[in-house]
Amino acid sequence: MNGLIISDSSPLQIRFSSLLRQITKLSPDLASSSRHALDLVKAKTNYNIIVCIYPLDQHIQELFDYLITQNLSIPVLFTANDNDISLLHSIIPKSKNVSVISYEKDETIIINIINRLLRAQEKAAVDLPQLEYIKINIDLFKNMPIASHDLHIQYFDNFFQKIFYAFQPLNPSLLDKYSSYKYFYVESHEFPSASYHILKDQLAHSTIFNESVIWQTELLILAYNSLYLGISQYGLNQRSMELLEICRQLIANLAKHTNLANFLKADWDFENTQVKCSFYLAFVSLNIIPHISFTADKKYQDIFILTSLLHDIGLLSDKKIQTQNEDEQDDDQHPKDTLEIISVIEDLPNEVEKIISQHHEESDGSGFPMHLKHNMINPLAQIFIVARRFTESICSLSKDSIDYNIVFESLDNYFQQGYFKMAKEALKSVLKGIN
Repeated sequence: MNGLIISDSSPLQIRFSSLLRQITKLSPDLASSSRHALDLVKAKTNYNIIVCIYPLDQHIQELFDYLITQNLSIPVLFTANDNDISLLHSIIPKSKNVSVISYEKDETIIINIINRLLRAQEKAAVDLPQLEYIKINIDLFKNMPIASHDLHIQYFDNFFQKIFYAFQPLNPSLLDKYSSYKYFYVESHEFPSASYHILKDQLAHSTIFNESVIWQTELLILAYNSLYLGISQYGLNQRSMELLEICRQLIANLAKHTNLANFLKADWDFENTQVKCSFYLAFVSLNIIPHISFTADKKYQDIFILTSLLHDIGLLSDKKIQTQNEDEQDDDQHPKDTLEIISVIEDLPNEVEKIISQHHEESDGSGFPMHLKHNMINPLAQIFIVARRFTESICSLSKDSIDYNIVFESLDNYFQQGYFKMAKEALKSVLKGIN
């Protein structure tokens, strides 16, 4: 086990070195400043514990920010004398990975605290907790006169500090205080409602549709993440349908002003691969349909947007169908679950349901749930299937590791006739020269 002590006091360095050596059987590394500690962490990331001795210097946040960005979860013990310990308690949030204690305490007590931190870290390494917070871009709060939910700041790993309470006014000074951060966080069960209020406020002014592509895309990611999580938690309720309409409006507007090749190459920030796939699928579909004669009509734009956003929400269903063949259960069930979930949407175009029911079919009959061959698959579903196959090929990869030539070669092998072929050729034309 390796430890790191941050202090400009030689006597305290010696004292805590002795304590750590009793536990880890190794001499810890010593840093006289947070900047020095950051250099040591960068060179040697396998520390099991960090001891920070008050006073903390101005660069301590740089160290924590590095731990966050590198996804390094290291227990931290903050310590001070009896006179300063109350100050430390007020600025350091409670966490199972973090403790605050006076260094004037008995050595046995300090050793017990260090051992508890190490045990918590050892358990976390085996059984990481589920994500409890969802991030929202801090820039989205700049025009908000009030927030409806508690906000948190992430220091490192699963260490969050509540910095804002719902009953407080969200003022410019708070935003200025945390301007070096990219995100605020809300608890996951509050996220759909919190983001809903942000989106409603932003969309209350029609000028949002004149904002930059980047800004509108940030709102769209927020809206669809909220829709996706909201459906998984509460089903398709009225608020989910309002979020669905917000997503549809934003996608329709972005499609008018966005080049698909540039959009796919952008470094959008997605936490959820399924959200990313549905999000990209809408834009890919909208770039195919203008090149096929019967789908060039504007009404098909909304059909493909809604289908892209809704097609896999059956995967969020809690229903479990007991069958002897688990693979068959998965194949047969989620399109059916999706159709059941979306049946509550009034005025949903029939074409959306038709595409969703067939979106996992394949031209050679190897798909599911009905194992249809190309001549039995709805033409709109054929177009959507091509877009889905393309999107799934790229969504799990980083933008720099995608070889579009290989992706299109794969599409050539799958889609050689009917509207499958027409959709594939349209997509190749749209993305010509993307590599």
